[in-house]
Amino acid sequence: MGSQMSFGDLKFQGQRKKTQREAFLERMDAIVPWDSWIALVEPSYHSQARGRHVRGAKTKL
Repeated sequence: MGSQMSFGDLKFQGQRKKTQREAFLERMDAIVPWDSWIALVEPSYHSQARGRHVRGAKTKL
């Protein structure tokens, strides 16, 4: 039988401190114009003719 949760545990169950990685990625999303970069790269990005599965340009960036 597990331990019973207190009201304090329930209050803070869904909340956690944001990691440095998450904070960095949020700042990058706010600063970098991803749509224009993808539009710039996609015309020269290779398509999958044969071989390994190709990731999309958006995933690569």
